[in-house]
Amino acid sequence: MTSRLRELVAAIREGDEAMVEAAVLRMSRSRRWLAPLALAVGAIEMLFQGVKLVFSNWRLSVVQILPAMWIWLAMLDLKAHVLHGRSFHVLRGPIVIPLVLAVAAITAAAFFLNAVFAFAIAGTGPPEVRAVFAGARRHLRVVLGS
Repeated sequence: MTSRLRELVAAIREGDEAMVEAAVLRMSRSRRWLAPLALAVGAIEMLFQGVKLVFSNWRLSVVQILPAMWIWLAMLDLKAHVLHGRSFHVLRGPIVIPLVLAVAAITAAAFFLNAVFAFAIAGTGPPEVRAVFAGARRHLRVVLGS
């Protein structure tokens, strides 16, 4: 086992995120073919940080309920129509306009709450929910534009 790999294993065992990140970066820079490993480890580390943050801060769990349920509902609809062979029901008339507006509003709210969560995990230390909402509001045009 090489010294860099031993260093990575020791950092993972200790649970020190900064040491793991530094060890993976050193490994990926030493061998070009290990560069995707750095990307994968970084993505997994961010995922676990986000999940840990959601479960340790109940306010962020509340923030993530709407986006998670909206995605779940979209996937449920996709599963019901695409994977089970059912056809779409065609809606016509004036009922379509408020339905489209409602879907657009809920989707915009879900995007905004995801931005709030992104600001929460991007900061250092425990997130201040009010400050995070203010940060997301400052970028409202970009968030809703997407």
